[in-house]
Amino acid sequence: FKGGGNIAAARFSYAGGTLSPGYPLGTLTFTAAEDFNAGILNMEISETAGVISKDSIRVNGNAALTGSTLNIVANGTVPGGLHQLFSFNTNTGNTHFTTVNYPSTCTGCSLLYLPNSVWLNNPTACATNLTLANQTLPTGTYRSQGDLTANMCIVPNGNNVEFKSDTGVLLQAGFTVELGGVLEILIEACQ
Repeated sequence: FKGGGNIAAARFSYAGGTLSPGYPLGTLTFTAAEDFNAGILNMEISETAGVISKDSIRVNGNAALTGSTLNIVANGTVPGGLHQLFSFNTNTGNTHFTTVNYPSTCTGCSLLYLPNSVWLNNPTACATNLTLANQTLPTGTYRSQGDLTANMCIVPNGNNVEFKSDTGVLLQAGFTVELGGVLEILIEACQ
């Protein structure tokens, strides 16, 4: 199945088939719990002229990931930093993808599993003038060639966030580091 929009989860079963959100890029929303067991998920991400485009899946319920394969497909450059691919209400049993295949251009890439989301982390690439807004920041390194700007972001208790920029870091209105959270800022060449 390839496409975007809303799917009534009770009416959808792909039982080992392939799911590709977007056409070519976009968001697919399941209206209730979804079991991705034994399926293949193709997720596309790219950066062209500083614009990041990606697929995403939203599950309005529990998402079961164990037994499934995730293929990250790059159309162009895989952008640096963290990029949310999945969001869900719950992930009972803290399930993970059984197999993850990254593009050859994404050396050092990994997935970050949080209680309500899954993120692609490309720590080796530098985003151009990276802007982070209105989000809780997962543990990781955020690299920017040019200014790194963070607005209305939270570094929660227990998370360790590192900002690296070759020119400067701008912490704007509403940026918060909670007690027990760690923020480190480095001004150095982005590499």
